[in-house]
Amino acid sequence: MTDSLVTTSLVQKLNSDKIVASDAGPTISGINMENMRTYLLGLCWAVTKGNLMPEKFVVAVKAAGLSGVEVSNVLADVIWFMGVSLEGVEHQEERARLVEMTKEATQASVTTTRQLQERCEIEFLDELGVIAGGTALFQKKLVKVNTKMVYMQNKFNLLREESEGYSKLVTTLARFGSDAISAATMDAEVQ
Repeated sequence: MTDSLVTTSLVQKLNSDKIVASDAGPTISGINMENMRTYLLGLCWAVTKGNLMPEKFVVAVKAAGLSGVEVSNVLADVIWFMGVSLEGVEHQEERARLVEMTKEATQASVTTTRQLQERCEIEFLDELGVIAGGTALFQKKLVKVNTKMVYMQNKFNLLREESEGYSKLVTTLARFGSDAISAATMDAEVQ
């Protein structure tokens, strides 16, 4: 372990149940909001490398006294980063451990499925079993919603709108000949 917050001895103690979460307070000291992201990332790497059991991840988070919306948001970001980092055939085992760890974290309410849906890739969400109907149906719905949001035009019925300003503009622009407006009289005419 290269991270100073997640040491080899900490991982061994977590795996052997020598460190447990307590309602009385944190049993792992030194973890605060400033270094929380580094700690969570170190724990995720330990899980994906097979050093820390996925079910002990939640114990490690709770034992550090981390809870709340901010922790949940940061954890969702870390899981997204790990999911993107472990894409490809060569990382199948690590990715499977990450999926198992993420399931444990959502079951223990350390992070929410909603936050993961906002951040994670479609393939990762499919591996988690979060997408109902599979990836193909989700992609189809995504294309439909995107098309509707981006390419749909709002229609206006000009005949039902106030015609006062529009008719004055058309009348003014339609003048020609000796009655035509000049650049000098344009401001007075339009007002």
